[in-house]
Amino acid sequence: MIVPFSQLKWRFSVFFMILSLEGLASEEILLVNGTTISGRILSQDPGSVKVSSASGVQTLAKSQISRIQYVKFTEAQKQTQRAAYIQAVAAYRERIQRLRQAQMEAAEQRRKIQEAEAAIQEEKQKEAREVADRAAALRDLKEEGKFENRIGEPISYWDFAWHSLLLPGWGHFYIGKPVVGSLYALSVAGLAGNTYERRRVALRAVNENHHQVERNFLLSLQPDLADLNTRIFLSYYANAKAFTHYQGKVNDYHNSLYALQSFYLFQVAHIIYNGIAWENGLLIVDKDTEPARWQPEWQMALVPDQNPTTGRFEGQKLNLALGFRF
Repeated sequence: MIVPFSQLKWRFSVFFMILSLEGLASEEILLVNGTTISGRILSQDPGSVKVSSASGVQTLAKSQISRIQYVKFTEAQKQTQRAAYIQAVAAYRERIQRLRQAQMEAAEQRRKIQEAEAAIQEEKQKEAREVADRAAALRDLKEEGKFENRIGEPISYWDFAWHSLLLPGWGHFYIGKPVVGSLYALSVAGLAGNTYERRRVALRAVNENHHQVERNFLLSLQPDLADLNTRIFLSYYANAKAFTHYQGKVNDYHNSLYALQSFYLFQVAHIIYNGIAWENGLLIVDKDTEPARWQPEWQMALVPDQNPTTGRFEGQKLNLALGFRF
């Protein structure tokens, strides 16, 4: 079908008019600060928008955009957005100012706390030096025979050491460290109880070994009581158990005894070290601690000892308990 030229001309005119309108159409972008940008959105991603405007192609962060529309924004809309932006900036600056003020106050509080702690520490050091000077003066008077320590006031490291030699942990109580003294006392008590139990088990193993040796000796004197294979087996079994099971029990006792002795000597060495530091004014003891009020008490009791294998009672065993009166 042939279209008349007049209709074809009319159609071309409409087509070019539509193209012109499409080229003129653009988006209006209102930023959070109240300004606007007119242009075409080329692309976007989750965080930004690429816009082509009269000033060129630019990428805007979505956090900077308040609104997008196809008609121009009114002055009232721009002023409203501008006022909201100014208010948000003012609120942000106020929050920053409050945060800085809080940080300054916290720093000032920390400084005051540090100064107070330093003053307390200096006062404690001064008191420790005064106590050490008094102890040194009393030692000199005692050497000259002009002082008799009737109230038991500590004047040297030995006054603390002999307490710990007599009762583990007591010297630390006396010097003003009850927590350390409690740890030493409880540890030594636990090691002593373990050593006693290991000794009891070792003695039982030695007695059993002696019984087996006596049995084998009697069988060797009276061979009619058992044949040769039985006697050989019993002798081999007794010797093997003596060098493995019984010897292991004895070794456990020796190891527990070494551990008890080592820990006992360690706590004595520790109180001597603290005592020497106390003599030189280097040991700081809190005022609130009153070592004279702490009194350790040992409680001992004999209870029947039951053999777990046979269920029979085989003598008695010693139970130890440590308590503190204050």
